[in-house]
Amino acid sequence: GFVGVFGYTDYAASKFAIVGFSEALKSELKRFNISVQVLCPPDTDTPGFAEENRTKPEETRAISAAAKVMTPDAVAKELIRHIRKDTFMIIPNFDGKTTWIAKRFAPRLVEWVMDRDIRKAQSKGGR
Repeated sequence: GFVGVFGYTDYAASKFAIVGFSEALKSELKRFNISVQVLCPPDTDTPGFAEENRTKPEETRAISAAAKVMTPDAVAKELIRHIRKDTFMIIPNFDGKTTWIAKRFAPRLVEWVMDRDIRKAQSKGGR
């Protein structure tokens, strides 16, 4: 919900919306002492992820090639740990946290890296 990735146009729209919705809801519910948190997991080894990989564009594969896939249990453990800390934006792994920080403070660098990966994938595929 914080980086728009090639091949995930519909996914990005819904995830960005959830983050914005959660930010607004957090603000509205604060006076009632109700906290709101949002989980932004990386690629997670689930049947849905396996299905997604069947039709994932090569450009998307190239962008996520270096990212580590987490197990559902590892994501759940991080979720519980951060719920207890009342962390708003729960990003379960180091790669995701690094990307989130880079996107906030050096968005052009993130775009440059993704564009480079896209060009490499397209040149391999003859596009």
